[in-house]
Amino acid sequence: MRRKGMTAVAEEKKQKSLFWRILLGVFAAVFLVAVVMLVLHLWPSDDVVVPPSSVSSAPEVILVDNPIDFAALHEKNSDIKAWIRVPGTVIDYPVMQADENTDDVFYLKHDENKQPRRSGSIYIEKVNSGAFTDPHTVLYGHNMANGSMFSAVHKFKKKDFFQEHEYLYVYTPGHILTYRIFSCFMYDDRHLMYAFDYDDKAQYADFLEQALHPVSMTRQVREGVSVTPDDRIITLSTCTNFNADKRLLLEGVLIDDQLTK
Repeated sequence: MRRKGMTAVAEEKKQKSLFWRILLGVFAAVFLVAVVMLVLHLWPSDDVVVPPSSVSSAPEVILVDNPIDFAALHEKNSDIKAWIRVPGTVIDYPVMQADENTDDVFYLKHDENKQPRRSGSIYIEKVNSGAFTDPHTVLYGHNMANGSMFSAVHKFKKKDFFQEHEYLYVYTPGHILTYRIFSCFMYDDRHLMYAFDYDDKAQYADFLEQALHPVSMTRQVREGVSVTPDDRIITLSTCTNFNADKRLLLEGVLIDDQLTK
């Protein structure tokens, strides 16, 4: 009887030990599953789903037609860098820029076909970018007695004409540049591109102050136009009829740059 009782106790202990081993095994399995799920949850995934509301799309670029066929013009002369139009005037000309092997003022006495011509062409010098990306671009043209070239700039000396004609346009390969005319005034004959460093905001501001508040008796300024050294401007420069040491300047600030086909 005693031996049988001891056997029963041993069997009971054996069953309890097995129960605890099974229970610990279950706990270990559950813990392992939990750890694996946590790792999978925290592991970075390449398949990141971005909610539609947070996806930003770039604005669509709309290309407009360029009225100037630069490909055809360049077949005749690659020195044609742009085309300028001033509504209300005869100014509707190609803008020339002499190549690196030609004198800057070549087009002062040559037309767009490189032929000698007294009236010359409208041109920019090599100090300026032919793409009109500089802070200040200066165009030169003769004040012809027959009314051609930049003689029409003199029309802007009259208040009514100045007020009624507010914009001028420059076309380049790939761009239509719109400038708002803000000033017309008489100035001395200094070389504008060498007299001021337009990359220096203080010097640029100095020129703008003179353009916005001319001391000349001959002047027109458009009220309410803000121009700062962060803007890009254009100057149309031509001679006067009475003083070889003076130039008439027409100033415009870039307000729109349209991309073209």
